[in-house]
Amino acid sequence: MKAALLIFSFFLTTSLCGQSICKVAKAPKSNYQLLSKNSEQLIKGEDSCVLQVLDSLKTYIIKNNDTSALRVLDIISGKSDGYLSEAIQDIVGEVFYENLGLLLWFCDTNKSNHLEKFLIYALSMEVSMEKEVARKRIDKFVRDNRQIKQLTTNQSKLLGKIVKRIDPTIWE
Repeated sequence: MKAALLIFSFFLTTSLCGQSICKVAKAPKSNYQLLSKNSEQLIKGEDSCVLQVLDSLKTYIIKNNDTSALRVLDIISGKSDGYLSEAIQDIVGEVFYENLGLLLWFCDTNKSNHLEKFLIYALSMEVSMEKEVARKRIDKFVRDNRQIKQLTTNQSKLLGKIVKRIDPTIWE
C-alpha cells in the first residue's frame, strides 16, 4: 500500500493532469488554467521545463500585455521558493522596465502582494549589486518613463511605495 501511495505521489508531482510540465512548456498559453490550478505540481517538475514556462510567461507579459500570463505568474510566485523564486524575481524586475504600466495595474487591481514583493526584491538586488548607479537608474526611469504619465493615481502611489521600500541591505 505504501509503495502504491509513493508511486501515485511521484506521478502527481511530475505531471499536471496527465501532462508533463515539459509538454505544457511547449504551449503554456493554451494551458493557463492547468498551470493556475496545479502550480504546486509545476514547481516540482523538471527545472528546465519549469524555467521554459516562466520564460514564456515573461514574453507574453512584455510583448502581448497578457494579463492571464501575469495572473499565472502571480499564482506561481505565491508558491515558489529556491531557484524558482530567483527566476520570478528576475522576470518581475525585467517586466518593471519593459511593461511597468501592466505590472502596476495588475498589482493595484488584484491587490496581490506576491508580484509586488518580488519587484521590491528585484529592485533591492539591483541596488545592492550596483549601489548608487542602480538607484539613480531606477529614479530616472520612474521620473522620465513615458508609461508613468499614463498611470492612475493609485498606481502612482503604489509605485512610490515600491520605490520607498527598496532595501539593498536585505541582500547583504
